[in-house]
This record gives sequence, C-alpha cells and structure tokens, in this order.
Amino acid sequence: QPDVVVGSLISGVSMAGLATARAHSVPYVLRLGGPVGRFSAGRQRLFARAALRSCTYIVVNAEHLREDVQGIEPRLRVPVTVIPNGVPTSSAQVTDGRGPDVTVLFYTNGNPLKNEADFLEVVSRARTLQFRAVGATDSLPDLPNLRRLGWVQDLSEEFSRCDVVLNT
Repeated sequence: QPDVVVGSLISGVSMAGLATARAHSVPYVLRLGGPVGRFSAGRQRLFARAALRSCTYIVVNAEHLREDVQGIEPRLRVPVTVIPNGVPTSSAQVTDGRGPDVTVLFYTNGNPLKNEADFLEVVSRARTLQFRAVGATDSLPDLPNLRRLGWVQDLSEEFSRCDVVLNT
C-alpha cells in the first residue's frame, strides 16, 4: 500500500496516479518541474484544471511555476509549494577529486530546458569522472569520459549502474 502517490500533468500519468491514490485512499501530489504554458488554452487547459482540482498538494520547482499554476486555476484550493532544485548551477562547484570510479548518469529528452550545454561543461571539467547519457543523446559530442547510450529499454537498470544522477 502506498503512503502517497506523485504524478505530473502528463495526461496518462496524471489520471493513473489519481486513480491509484483514490483506490488506496492516500494523498495525490501533483509535481511540476517545467513550463505549464501549453496548458493555458483549449482542451489542455480543461485537462490541467481538472488535474489541479483533483490533487491533494501541488509541488513546483520555481516561483514562476506557482504563478503559472495559479493562472491556469485561479480558484485553486490546494497548497502550491515551491521546492527548488537541489543545487543552483550558478554556485555549483565541479571537482575531479573522487576519481574515475564515480559514474554519473544524465537523462536527456532533447528539451532545451535540460541544459545540455551545462552538462557538457561539467563533463569537460570533471575529466576523471565517468558519465553515461541516456535518452536523446545523438546531439551530444564524443568525449573520452562520456558514454552515449541513447534510448534504453530499462532506465532503472541504468540508475543502478551509476553513483550519481545529474538532473538539470
């Protein structure tokens, strides 16, 4: 039995998450980590408003997303909490001190919001670390410490092979 169910505004995930939460009588948390502007008009807006009204809590990773959510559903009756990403890139320090036995996983879907340029800067500066990239990796350059895996069957298997997951 789950203690809580976390979903997103992707229609299938949102509806399945809501159904699971209701079936187990547990809170349903809607997590938003990217732009919600595409949900501001037409059928997408109707879907988003229904999802926002159905959840117990909403978690976003930036203040502007809280404002976007409130713009889509002005009469929202659930709390919207901002939990920022763990490390702001402006203050992140990259070091090579841990040695080549540390493997970092990076997932990219080709979305410009994934900041592949920042990821590649980290790869080039941390030359003693090993990096594995999964997803839309065709645009990534060949680098000695970067292995481009492309789309994989089992993402959980790749997570288990790495020491760190880099999420931009």
